[in-house]
Amino acid sequence: MQKISEWLSELGTHTILDCAEAKKDFTKETGEPAPWGDGYTQPEMQKQIDGRGKGGDCHAKPGVKLIGSLDVARACYDKFAGDEEAASKMGMGFQFREYVGAISRNEDAQAA
Repeated sequence: MQKISEWLSELGTHTILDCAEAKKDFTKETGEPAPWGDGYTQPEMQKQIDGRGKGGDCHAKPGVKLIGSLDVARACYDKFAGDEEAASKMGMGFQFREYVGAISRNEDAQAA
């Protein structure tokens, strides 16, 4: 089984995922149920992207719900970081790595 932090580290910090497929893969690879919600429709996800004001777009087949890797990392942080804290950071990539780092520190502490 893969550590949660290892699974997350394989994602891009700005990746948009098929929510259902990501949940299946997470559970298969880590043995844990995915702690994030059902995701967003393509228009809902596009609205989030537009709201950041930095450009970009997403595409999905009809009926497919999407989830951003930062949302996935935050949900995993909330469930798997234990007492480890993630500092608030500016920028999605920095915050993503902060969540993964907190989870990794907790995994190391649990293993010790």
